[in-house]
Amino acid sequence: MDVGIVILAVSALCAGAILAGAAGQKIDAPLLLVFLLAGMLAGREGPGGIAIDADQTVLIWTSAALAAILFEGGLRTKPNIFKDGLKPGISLAVVGTLTTAFLVAPFAHWAFGLDWRASLLVGAIVSSTDAAAVFALAATGLKLPKKVAAALEVESGFNDPLAIFLVLGLSQSIALEPLSTSDWVFSLITKVGIGTLVGAGFGYFAPMLLSKLHLPSGLMSILMAALGFMSFGMSETFGGSGFLAIYLAGVTIAMRAPIRAQQAGAVLDGIAWLSQTSLFLVLGLLITPSHLSSVALPALGVSLALIFLARPLATLLSLSWFKYRIRDMTFVAWTGLRGATPVFLGLLPAALGVPNGNLYLSAAAVIVLLSLVIQGWTAPVVGRALKLNEGDDTPMDRGETLARLGAVGASIAVGAWFSFSLAPTSTLQSPATNTIASLQQALENAETIPTSFPDEFSNLQPAEKKSLFTHTLRDVLNRMNTEIELDRAQLQTLEARLKARGRLTLSEESSVSTIAKKYNLDFGLPNKLLDQIDIVPADIAVAQAALATGWGNSDSAVSRNAVFGRDTQSGYESLLDAAYGLAALYASHPEFDALRKERANLRKQDSVPNASSLIPLLGPFASDGPTYIEQVSAVVQSLETTP
Repeated sequence: MDVGIVILAVSALCAGAILAGAAGQKIDAPLLLVFLLAGMLAGREGPGGIAIDADQTVLIWTSAALAAILFEGGLRTKPNIFKDGLKPGISLAVVGTLTTAFLVAPFAHWAFGLDWRASLLVGAIVSSTDAAAVFALAATGLKLPKKVAAALEVESGFNDPLAIFLVLGLSQSIALEPLSTSDWVFSLITKVGIGTLVGAGFGYFAPMLLSKLHLPSGLMSILMAALGFMSFGMSETFGGSGFLAIYLAGVTIAMRAPIRAQQAGAVLDGIAWLSQTSLFLVLGLLITPSHLSSVALPALGVSLALIFLARPLATLLSLSWFKYRIRDMTFVAWTGLRGATPVFLGLLPAALGVPNGNLYLSAAAVIVLLSLVIQGWTAPVVGRALKLNEGDDTPMDRGETLARLGAVGASIAVGAWFSFSLAPTSTLQSPATNTIASLQQALENAETIPTSFPDEFSNLQPAEKKSLFTHTLRDVLNRMNTEIELDRAQLQTLEARLKARGRLTLSEESSVSTIAKKYNLDFGLPNKLLDQIDIVPADIAVAQAALATGWGNSDSAVSRNAVFGRDTQSGYESLLDAAYGLAALYASHPEFDALRKERANLRKQDSVPNASSLIPLLGPFASDGPTYIEQVSAVVQSLETTP
């Protein structure tokens, strides 16, 4: 690959994202959001087509980027800020982070169908706040009370190492073996202890070294950054938390040599911005946009629980001991913005080989996006509404307020449309079958499938109606079963790759998730989905449709494509959708567990699920199970003689 083209592409991508962000500053559009979207456009499903995976190289780069952000945040911490915000900030960082993780877990368990360890992992990923996002509030003209600003700043520095500790421990417990209580305690003491000693040590001795040197300011800044990264590397080498070490090194240098720290600020501020934007750019490259449609709705539920329940309760538990006013705690709760750290934490499970790693990455992306949009755009409005602005007391005019709230609504609407447009669809063509002639033509064309029964279907003679009803539904079901077999073949291929490599790529995991969603299933491994997803013998489904509609004589059900007796009020867009609804019912509903086990057993015997084996297990479909089974069996026997 030509070096010049690569450099041109990367620089143009960065410049374009920055210029786009600058254009959006009229309404304070989050710049990081622009970089995320730029990465998605350049990524595997965008025009750029760049495909990367969450491997060790990406993990090292993103770790260094987050470390740079923490070091710069520590260096710019002023002594009075650290003094005023130390206790409440640490309380928010420890109590708030743990509380947030544990409160989000039940919602992740419900929304994604994950087990409790995986659900807690989701909570840990989104438990950490972002300092840069909070600092950006200053650009809006909102000057916060020192007590509030100090708590938010200290929290954002100290909660990152704890969140990373939780994510690493939970990832190890899921991917390898569960950690015992003693392992957790020992690991926490080791990481905090070593990280504190190394970070404080480097921070204490670095000013002594720097004071003896006379270097240009640029070299001095680079040397200071190198010392900070040395503290990170040394702490990690000896089993401590490198992220805690580099943050404490920055804070200690700022306390002992504030002038040196301020001189290095301009250079390191640029490095921190480069790190943050790179993190979001890499996230955009890693995301599979079509996979977002699989996680968007559950991630929205988790995000709302985080914003409106977990963060406020965590804030209340953390700050109620420090005599904060209600309006102060309300604003702290609202400005628990998520940013670079959850992006990095979302990468860790995938890079460490945790099953469904793409789920955590995509969920983190959606939750960070919603936090930036909902909380980031409205924080100035909330701050002024709570009368916390200690600067210009002029209230935000109605036009700006409405612009911010409108931007939030428009962004969520665009995101919803984006997810809907990327939702997986059938590969079969579905021409409108508005007439009997078009319906019969669709039946004769192997590349198309009927969408519905035409209005004139109800006027047919009983024998002709029964014949056309049977042939149409058989055709639809046979086409659907062909697609189901293709989905199963893809799952088998992915299962073989998982066994061979020990993990799936992000793109492969997105394929698994997309198939799972197609059948209303929770996210799972390929072998688990293979036991749940299988064909529906055409004669069984036709018999059920015949019983539900009287061989097509129920005009209301037929007109709504609800031919299998399900969702008769809302109906389905097409006959294929109705067939997939039936397949999803048998794949996901707990009452059909015995049917799924029988299908799996038949597959293990190299047999295809058939009507005779499955009919006795259809009892849960009707209130009178035994009678229903007899009726289905009788209709199936009659169909066996139908050509």
